[in-house]
Amino acid sequence: MFKRLRVAAAGFGVLAVTAMPALSQGTLRIGMTAADVPQTTGQPDQGFEGFRFAGYTIYDALVNWDLSKADTIADIRPGLALSWTPVEGEPTKWIFKLREGVKFHDGSDFDADAVVWNLDKVLNDKSPQFDRKQMAQARARIPTLVGYKAIDKYTVELTTRIVNSLFPYDMSYIFYSSPAQWDKLGRDWIKVALQPSGTGPFKVDRVVPRERLELSRNADYWDKARVPKLDKVLLFPMPDPARRRDAHRALHGQGNAQHGVRDRAAGQGHARRSRPRSSTCWSISRPSSASPTSSSATISTSCSISATASW
Repeated sequence: MFKRLRVAAAGFGVLAVTAMPALSQGTLRIGMTAADVPQTTGQPDQGFEGFRFAGYTIYDALVNWDLSKADTIADIRPGLALSWTPVEGEPTKWIFKLREGVKFHDGSDFDADAVVWNLDKVLNDKSPQFDRKQMAQARARIPTLVGYKAIDKYTVELTTRIVNSLFPYDMSYIFYSSPAQWDKLGRDWIKVALQPSGTGPFKVDRVVPRERLELSRNADYWDKARVPKLDKVLLFPMPDPARRRDAHRALHGQGNAQHGVRDRAAGQGHARRSRPRSSTCWSISRPSSASPTSSSATISTSCSISATASW
């Protein structure tokens, strides 16, 4: 079971386009299999498609998955927490030391108070920030977590109901949104969904429910090795494979459709003309190398989405 969890994370975590060389700039368009734009407030819905596109892009967990190698099963690594250890003699208590200097996209600080605030939003129905939609997505991910408190500005203590040696893995599914942004937007999660603020490698530029999610590169991302190479990512919910195929053809012209759409389920590097079942990358567009100020020239491509280091 533990191995399957790691394989799942490798298949659905932070994403990269492997069918093309790394670019220093550009716009990536992706047709998602999701039925709608995933929930953007911190705990995404739409299954792991939501984690892939509105979780690991916008947010971080205390514990992140190490997706730096495409040929190795992923394991966890420090995220917003630098370390985690069970308390000696009290194995149901864990001490998480937090990473200092991390900022939310709105410029506010990430610290122990932000951790407690975010856990309250999904576990404490008496807290003003409690959100049933996020609770519905998060509660099953952390079934043994029963207590949490700040020890100091960058230390939190988390308590489990029973001894749980896999507890750090559970915490990889809980993301952290900005308390300051929630206050700024009138303590209204509906408004926050349109202007979310996380700590992740991408910022949200625009949310159009049932239509699109527009992300832009977070140049100030705390993990410099994972600052995106792309300028923008445009995500479109398209659960119908025929619609994704037609959108690809419309974007590139009928003549380009013969290249097919790469199917993750079929393995990397094998173009297929059959109807695609997995999320489809349509194109990257970037300014012409001859004239950086000229209009964008589209590079036609069909690609698979894989879990490697960065976009």
